[in-house]
Parts: sequence; structure tokens; C-alpha cells
Amino acid sequence: MSLDHSFILVKAAEYAPEEYFRFVRAPEGSRLHDDIVRYVGDSLQWIPTVNPAKGNEYGRGLNLYGPTAILTEGAALAARIFGTWAELFRLGPDTLTLTGAWCETEGIPGTGHYSHITISRGALVPMLDRIADDCRRVAESAGALFLLHIGI
Repeated sequence: MSLDHSFILVKAAEYAPEEYFRFVRAPEGSRLHDDIVRYVGDSLQWIPTVNPAKGNEYGRGLNLYGPTAILTEGAALAARIFGTWAELFRLGPDTLTLTGAWCETEGIPGTGHYSHITISRGALVPMLDRIADDCRRVAESAGALFLLHIGI
């Protein structure tokens, strides 16, 4: 099972957010590893979104284990957030080493440590730029497009 999150630009006239299941294993779109989504996750919670699996219930942030739609209302902010992360990572070295999740050996107190996320700047930055560009397109589409996120 892949630990990637997919971001797919969808034409609203062709598919409704509730038809997310058609895109679950779609090869198109942008992909971010779960470690990166969680790393930038606090800022993603600022984005107004809808959950197509729950009748398009309004919320904020991404559904890590299912679908999320970024509609016109949240797209401009999402574009700025993804674009800002791209700009920040663009300043880093060729190989980015980020602090990941806290890990602890079960049953052995005091063995905890933070995992490390290692990723190529050349792979990550263009993907964040692409997601930001897709969000801009949604924001400028007057409802004709939405960005569908499929969680892990």
C-alpha cells in the first residue's frame, strides 16, 4: 500500500466531489508522501475544505485517510500555503532532512526519538509548485474546477 496522497484537478461539470471513488487509484495528479503531508499538516488545517465521503460536509484541512475537496472558497489560501512551502524548501540543500514523527520502542520507556524524513529538494519543490498551481486554477475557475485530494 502506498503512503502517498494524491491531488487531482477535476472539472466540476464532469464529476462531482462525491464521485471521488473514480479517482482512488488514478495515475494522474500530484503525489506527496504522507510524511510530508504530516510535516506541513498544521498549516493545511487552515484551508476550508469539504469531505465528499460525508455528504460534502464543510471542514478544514485534509482527510488523511480519505477524500477531501478543495473548492473555490479554499483554493486561493491553499495555493498560497503550498506555494509558500515550495519557496521555503527551495532555499534548502539538495537533500532535505526534516524532523519526522516521534517514535518509541514499545515496552521500553525512554527509548524515543524523532524519525527523519529525507527527500530530494528537486523532487519535492516541483510537486508543491504543481499543487499550488492547481489550487490557483481552481480559485480562478469560478467553480468550474476543484482539487480532489485522496488520502492514504
